[in-house]
Amino acid sequence: MPLPRYGRIHSLPRSRRIRPKHRERNIAAAILGMVVIATLATALAEPRWFYLHGGTCDHEYIGLYMFFNVGAESDPGLSICVTDQAVELMRVIISFVFLGIALSLVAFVLDTFGPISRALKIIRRHAIGNILTVLLCVTVNGFCYWISVLIENQLEEHKRGSGSSVEVKFDVGFYLIAGAGGLSVIVVATNMLKRYPTYDDSGDDGSDDWDNEFFNMPPTFSPAVPSSQVVPAPPAYAP
Repeated sequence: MPLPRYGRIHSLPRSRRIRPKHRERNIAAAILGMVVIATLATALAEPRWFYLHGGTCDHEYIGLYMFFNVGAESDPGLSICVTDQAVELMRVIISFVFLGIALSLVAFVLDTFGPISRALKIIRRHAIGNILTVLLCVTVNGFCYWISVLIENQLEEHKRGSGSSVEVKFDVGFYLIAGAGGLSVIVVATNMLKRYPTYDDSGDDGSDDWDNEFFNMPPTFSPAVPSSQVVPAPPAYAP
């Protein structure tokens, strides 16, 4: 018994092609982002943010750790150094530093693992988390200048003598925040200047899943018409 003959395999449409999905990792940005997180965490625990000289204040250095407690402003030794408004600004700075750590951590995870989702790709490619971290660092430095003015005015009101001078300077914590902001700018540059493919292979629209399902289907064959059922062509006309 002769084997059945089959025709050619139906060709798949050339317009439907599978684009391989790949994760867009940025190791350089991830390493710098990790340094930013460590710098912000160090600044949060740093006891020296402001250097105080002159006045009746017993504290030579003022740091954020003094204002984690709710009743810090009721300390009589600290109330001579800072005002209630300065205490509120210090707690705002603490919140901003924690927020900067959280945003930098999200950016670090995206740069390390490389998202596939289209929305996460946009966030990572444009370094949204790092840009917000830069803005937070700039805001914190601005608040530090505001606080230094308030502390200086407070020390002026509590001088040791009429001829004594007071002085307030920024210290380690302030410069750590400035350094974290500068590193975040570099992270933004590494993400924004990197070249990416012109097509989007995220597959959020379901096209890639349809392609995979289509290409994984078994090939279909069209049986050829048996020779016995082929109608012979009429003979050539002869007069």
